[in-house]
Amino acid sequence: MTPEEEAYKAIGLVVVNAQFFEFAFLVCSKLALTQEAVADLAGVNPLGLSFAFKQPTTAVLRELRTRVELSPDFEAKLESVVQRRHELIHRWLLKHRWPDTSDEPGLNAVVQFANQLSIELNALTRILVEAINAWLVHRYGSSVTYSHTTRRQQVGGVPLCAARAARGRGA
Repeated sequence: MTPEEEAYKAIGLVVVNAQFFEFAFLVCSKLALTQEAVADLAGVNPLGLSFAFKQPTTAVLRELRTRVELSPDFEAKLESVVQRRHELIHRWLLKHRWPDTSDEPGLNAVVQFANQLSIELNALTRILVEAINAWLVHRYGSSVTYSHTTRRQQVGGVPLCAARAARGRGA
C-alpha cells in the first residue's frame, strides 16, 4: 500500500470510529447519564431518532452539562477528540495542507494523527458502552455486581461524572 493509500485508510478508520463514538455518546448522554432514576423501561424517555442522531456532539455535550456534572478529565478527553476529528475531517487542508503523493513524511504525519485519534475514539467509545451497560444492568439486573456510586465516579478507569455527594444531592 502506498503512503497516500495508508493516509486514506487511516482517515477512513477515524470516520468509522467517530461514528461509533458519536452513537455511543448520544445513547449514553440521552439515556444512561440523564435518566438514571428511571425504574423500568416504561419510564425511559425515548430518543427522537429523527432529531437525536442529527445533533452535533458539541451540542449534545452542552445539553449534558446542564443535567450532569461531568468529570473534568472525561470532559477534556471528549472535547479533545471532537476537536481533533473536526481538524482532520474539516480543516486539515486549511491548517496543514494535503501532502503531495511523493511527500512520505507529510503523509506519515496524516497517518500518525489519524491512527492516534482512532485509538482515543475507540477508548472513549468503550467507556461510554460500559456506562450504558451499567445503566442497563442496574435497571434490568444481571449476575454482574453493580455499584451506582462506583459507576458514577469511574467507568473503565476514567472518571465519567462527579460523585452525587460532590454535587450536593446526597449519596
